Amino acid sequence: MSRTGKYFGRPWGKKESRFITRGARESHLVPLFNTNEINIFTVIASPEGVAISFLLGLHRRSASRNDQCLISLVLVHLQKGDVEMALQGSQTEKNLREAFAGESQANRKYLAFAKKAEQEGFKQVAKLFRAAAEAETVHAHAHLRALAGIRSTKENLQEAIAGETHEFKKMYPEMLAKAKAEGVKQAEISFDYANQVEKIHAALYENALANLGKNKQVDYYVCPVCGYTVEEKAPDTCPICQTLGSKFIKIS
Repeated sequence: MSRTGKYFGRPWGKKESRFITRGARESHLVPLFNTNEINIFTVIASPEGVAISFLLGLHRRSASRNDQCLISLVLVHLQKGDVEMALQGSQTEKNLREAFAGESQANRKYLAFAKKAEQEGFKQVAKLFRAAAEAETVHAHAHLRALAGIRSTKENLQEAIAGETHEFKKMYPEMLAKAKAEGVKQAEISFDYANQVEKIHAALYENALANLGKNKQVDYYVCPVCGYTVEEKAPDTCPICQTLGSKFIKIS
């Protein structure tokens, strides 16, 4: 057993280091605990790494009280991000990302289908689409948790800023230029609206991050046509698409 006092690169106290070992990344089975009462192995560098929590939980009931506490502590660390080490580069990671994208798209698509069904008078079908959309959200969130994609609010804001910034600085400008070159007007309008709004979202997130813990309590208003988002009060007309402010969606 290693006495380095580290668990997958994390520092531990002297007491915990007696139970912890670092495993080589190429190994499939790494001894995690080896005491007089339990001997638990976990998977590190394989797609089966997602079973870490299961393996630990399976043995927790047969462990002493002290070891139960230590196992619980390790489980918390796994849930907060160490599972990424098991997923990194695996087919399971790719599958989770693909599944997350698919379920997320299905949610948005089904909600759009529900609106159309309502407009056409098919209320029961609209209700079904909304129910399925909610279920897809449940699936998408589960996949994102399995990817350790939900972190602290500070980290989530930082990721949101990076994503929105990439979209308005690189992604949408390139898409907009291509749509113009190919003469696809509807796509050009859609990309242009999104491009303008993502810049606003990035600024809102930056403000929220800068004031984290002392954020002013305000409502938000969202344009139903272009997505323009504003704090406190809807404008008379949307500055991007000229939709009446009375049609804005209030987020409270």
